[in-house]
Amino acid sequence: MAAHVPSELIAAYIDGALEDHEVCEVEDHLSLCASCRMEAGDVERFIRRRRTGQRWKIAAPAAAAVLAGIIFLGPGAFESGGPPSSNLRSIQDAAEREAVLSVDVVAPREDEPVPADAFTFVWRSLAAGSAYRLTMTDESGRPLWSAETSDTTATPEADVELDPDRAYLWYVDALLPDGREATSGVHILTTRPASP
Repeated sequence: MAAHVPSELIAAYIDGALEDHEVCEVEDHLSLCASCRMEAGDVERFIRRRRTGQRWKIAAPAAAAVLAGIIFLGPGAFESGGPPSSNLRSIQDAAEREAVLSVDVVAPREDEPVPADAFTFVWRSLAAGSAYRLTMTDESGRPLWSAETSDTTATPEADVELDPDRAYLWYVDALLPDGREATSGVHILTTRPASP
């Protein structure tokens, strides 16, 4: 699998739409990658908020339990016989060993819809010389636009057409000069009709 699990694959995993071999690959990667686990948790929370109906009310806690098992028990947790006690890790130990730096986002705010045709993403700098990659997707996790920059702002290109009154996902990944990685986690962008 690539360096990180693509957003659309994480969404499909949470939806239960993957083949068995794909599930194994995603779970193996999530057991080792704190950044992707963080994104999977963000996507799962977003999907849970957007869905309605009894089916999802039952499935969401089950998906969260499976994800929690992967995160804190490790890749062997679901083999027959259950995990040996030596494989269990406390939440605090996991956080200390696998701490992921956070990219603080400034705009757009989740509680303020933006014009569908004019807005700018803004985040705080981590360190001089850091490289950033912003990714924007639709609600299913399908990529719509991305940009790589050393700046802390990015404005979608003119050919990126967004529908008004819709929700989109976006996140910023960063690579610091010393090789450490950081992520903003997934954020929600809602649009309103274009500016007059």
